[in-house]
Amino acid sequence: MKKNIAVAAVLILCGTAGAQTTTNNIISQLAGNESLLGKRNPRLRVDLDTRVDLRYSEGNEPEYSNFNLQNMRLVVTGEIAPGIRFRWRQRINRPTTPNPDGSGAATDHIWVAFDVGHKKNWTLTVGKQFVQLGTYEFYYNGADTYLNTQVNGDFVNTRIGVNAAYRFLGQTLNFQLMNSGDQMTDSNYSTRGLGAAIMWAGKLFDGIIGTRIGYAGFQHNSSKIYPWFTAGLQINTGAVTTELDFYRGDRILDYSPVVEGYDGRHHVRDMSGAVNVALHLGKWRPAIKGILDHRRDMELKADAYENMGIQALLEFYPFPPDGVLKDLRFHAVYSYMRTNFEGAFRSMKDKNVNTVLVGMRWIIPIL
Repeated sequence: MKKNIAVAAVLILCGTAGAQTTTNNIISQLAGNESLLGKRNPRLRVDLDTRVDLRYSEGNEPEYSNFNLQNMRLVVTGEIAPGIRFRWRQRINRPTTPNPDGSGAATDHIWVAFDVGHKKNWTLTVGKQFVQLGTYEFYYNGADTYLNTQVNGDFVNTRIGVNAAYRFLGQTLNFQLMNSGDQMTDSNYSTRGLGAAIMWAGKLFDGIIGTRIGYAGFQHNSSKIYPWFTAGLQINTGAVTTELDFYRGDRILDYSPVVEGYDGRHHVRDMSGAVNVALHLGKWRPAIKGILDHRRDMELKADAYENMGIQALLEFYPFPPDGVLKDLRFHAVYSYMRTNFEGAFRSMKDKNVNTVLVGMRWIIPIL
């Protein structure tokens, strides 16, 4: 009997060692490839952007304790010819509901960019693209954010239009014309409203300071423009990156998910601010973030509510910064959000929401 046990133990150890060797060989092979199909071609790249979380949230309705597919996007980029590029980003885990502009709600980006000018310092981008708001939080991939300001969380951040970007001395000036979108236009003006934006993205002192300032105006109807002012500041000191963002603007929203029973679209004026401090410590990337939101109902002529939130984050990148596994990371997040009701809603009970997330994000380079 003892002999049989010893033989079984040896077989198990050999099997475990063999499995470990096979796993290590697979990881080594993947780490050595640029994509699942070998070397990458700059003329056509295909990525699958994924994030899965185990989420626990209490203090809100409904409460959560489940696995959640937070992100599943197909991203296709490439170069048609020197100076002509394209990008298509499609959400796989969102229904392809058609928008009034002809694009689907699941289509984040679909654009073509042309570098023009004698020094190629102008870029003309045509198609569905980011709205040119002047903050840093606004341009993060949704899979890289956990606690959002109210504006960043529910502002429709892509629209069909055209943007002209002029680059000089490390600075970029953006001039954009686009559709106003459903959040800006009166229901009787939805097929005619246009918006315009100008945004400066700057770099100073060899990139130590980054600045963004933007102003946008969106047609609500033939006589009214909804203005948006945004500003962002980034400070890079060694391994620490600090970002401060500010938004202020008007739009039309149904915010009954926050104020229960107050259904319908209402004219609101939103202000949001965020402070984010991140450390880059090799494979480990801790960060903390704080947000403050204020919403005023312009129809009631009264404040509606205020949000205050804080987040603690730790990301871990276990693999070398090249190869197929370079963008695979694990994360753990704790966030707290408090909503204080004001004005006409002062009698409502304030909300305190605690959320814990653990999960994995991987941009899988397919081609």
